[in-house]
Amino acid sequence: SLNYFGLFAWSFGLKDSVWLTFRFSEEEVKVQCGEDATLPCRAPRPDSVDGLEWRRTDLDQYVYLYRDGEPDLTKQHQDYRGRCKLKDGTTNLLLHNVTRADSGLYECRFLIRNPYVHERPIFKKVLVTVVRLWVETGEINLLKGSGLKPKWCIKRQGFEPVGRVPLNRFITCLP
Repeated sequence: SLNYFGLFAWSFGLKDSVWLTFRFSEEEVKVQCGEDATLPCRAPRPDSVDGLEWRRTDLDQYVYLYRDGEPDLTKQHQDYRGRCKLKDGTTNLLLHNVTRADSGLYECRFLIRNPYVHERPIFKKVLVTVVRLWVETGEINLLKGSGLKPKWCIKRQGFEPVGRVPLNRFITCLP
C-alpha cells in the first residue's frame, strides 16, 4: 500500500483559511464471495468532519454518504442499499455479502463545509483513501458419489461432474 501525508488548505478570502492535515493511502482488500468486507479509510472520525463519502470509481451514484451526523441514502446506488454502513463509529465501510460485481476501485473522501456560507452549504471533498476490492469466488471439488448436488446443472453428453468447479458458475453434469 502507498501512504503519504498531506496538508490541505481551503481559502475563503484574503484572511480566512481552513487548514487540515490528513494522510492519504492506497489499500488492497481481498475477500471471498459471500463474506463481509471492511474497506479502510484514513479520514478523521465521522463526527470530526462535516461528512464522509464512499464512491466506486465506475459508478455515478455513491456507495455510502454520511453528512449532518447521519447516513444520507437518498442518492445511494441501488446495488448497495441495505448492504453497507460505517463500522463501529469509524470511517471504515462495512460491505455485507459481497459478490464478484463488488470488485473494483473505491474512494473515501471527507467533506468540509465552507463556514462562511450559511444559505446554501458548499462542501469541499478531500480524497484520503483509495481501496482496491478483490472478491474471489473460490473453488470447490466435486467427486463422483460424494452426494453433493449442484444448485444449477447443465446436461451435456460426454462430460462428468468431476474436477475443480468455480463457485457461482454452472456445473456440467452427466445426463
